[in-house]
Amino acid sequence: MTDGTHWVATDGGRSRDTGRPDPLFDVLPDPAVLVDFGTDEPRVRRINDAFARAFGHDTESVVEEPLDELLGSPSSEAVRGALAGPADGVCEVRRETAEGREREYLFRRVRADGSDQVYGLYTDITERTAHEANLTALHETARELMAAETTDEVVDIGVHAARDVLGFEINAIYRYDEETDTLDPAATTARSRELLGEPPSFPSGSSIAWRAFETGDAVICDDVREDPDVFNPSTPFRSELLLPLGDYGVLVAGSTEPATFKPTDRSLGQVLAANIQSGLQQASREETLREREQALARQNERLEEFASIVSHDLRTPLDLAGAHLELAAEDSQASDHLDDVAAAHRRMSELIDDVLTWAREGDAVESTEPVSLPALLSACWADRQPDGATLEVTTERTVPADRSRLRQLFDNLLDNAVTHAGPAATIRVGDIDGGVYVADDGPGIPPDERDAIFDFGHALAAESTGFGLAIVGEIVEAHGWSISVTESERGGARFEIQF
Repeated sequence: MTDGTHWVATDGGRSRDTGRPDPLFDVLPDPAVLVDFGTDEPRVRRINDAFARAFGHDTESVVEEPLDELLGSPSSEAVRGALAGPADGVCEVRRETAEGREREYLFRRVRADGSDQVYGLYTDITERTAHEANLTALHETARELMAAETTDEVVDIGVHAARDVLGFEINAIYRYDEETDTLDPAATTARSRELLGEPPSFPSGSSIAWRAFETGDAVICDDVREDPDVFNPSTPFRSELLLPLGDYGVLVAGSTEPATFKPTDRSLGQVLAANIQSGLQQASREETLREREQALARQNERLEEFASIVSHDLRTPLDLAGAHLELAAEDSQASDHLDDVAAAHRRMSELIDDVLTWAREGDAVESTEPVSLPALLSACWADRQPDGATLEVTTERTVPADRSRLRQLFDNLLDNAVTHAGPAATIRVGDIDGGVYVADDGPGIPPDERDAIFDFGHALAAESTGFGLAIVGEIVEAHGWSISVTESERGGARFEIQF
């Protein structure tokens, strides 16, 4: 024996020590130990170089030491049981390496034929165990994604799963916007925001992310600064993993170090990306269905309201006209009655026009165009030319809108202002944060009526049909905007529209 190692051979069922080293034992890539159970207390006969490196032992000093001193692991009892069992044993154990890291091992016992000596082999299964755990976690994530009710919820679950399950602390999901032909950030992690602030959008053909989206191929970029498609050459990121989400967009994971991502990251990431894509597909269908149901509900509500209008508001002037016609037939001085009939018919005509406009303006806006508000307001005011009234326009804003419906909106707001503020009214239109205001110097709207002024049939004046502001509310909603009313600086009404 020259180096504390033994080569064990068998002869007629009895073991013998040849004194020669076993080269096969030494070159095993996995940590291995040879234990002798033929003594009162199990003794270590040998360890190989891989064992010494992995667990920090000296190959000579452990020879003849008790087994328990070598195991030194919370799982030593399981290892001892596997070694001492009547048959070749297998168990999974966790053990600390010489570097102080916890690793998972598959421990196997192999008995040396015809001897009391047993080989124990440690196979590192840390990566395999982590891979299996990740697959299990991704399976649970898939269930969450398929249960999500909105696409916003899906992307939020997706970035959190990429962070918590796959360890991508820096990641974001970009959604494709067909209207602008861009990839826009939809969800991102806190660490990503710390590094980038507000993530940028990627125009068509301008980035590595776009390349992955367009080709549909997952991409590992070891150094983004050397890639010809890099969007920002001074990016704090060095390496990226890009995972396409079909037609919906792309998931981007980043690192501040080069060559961070491995093929296993890509394969697990593709599993998550496929689940996110399925979740987005289902949530999109659900959102479309809900939108249709909501549109149908609004349509049914309008039909009910229209029926109410026809049965009440239009019937009243008709009945009035009929009564005056009867009186006119009995009275030779019928001119006054006929004037009342004409007024009733004018009111019916106004009601019919407003009802049709109100019903039409409630439909969702399908297409828009840039509309200059100063030019539109100038055209509205030119058609009115109210004597004594003044319009002051300070906004220069251009908004994407349905031009004819936006014209109807401002027509009604200007008519409302002139009607209630009087012939010498001053009407001002100016900018607010994210929108515009329309203010007058009339008597204003009482606070207890402000919540109801956009309801159909709510008239602020006796001569009003009650549809002007209801139509305004419908047009605002159809564009996806919002409107509120408050008091102007001069005590009148102030309408604020947020685009």
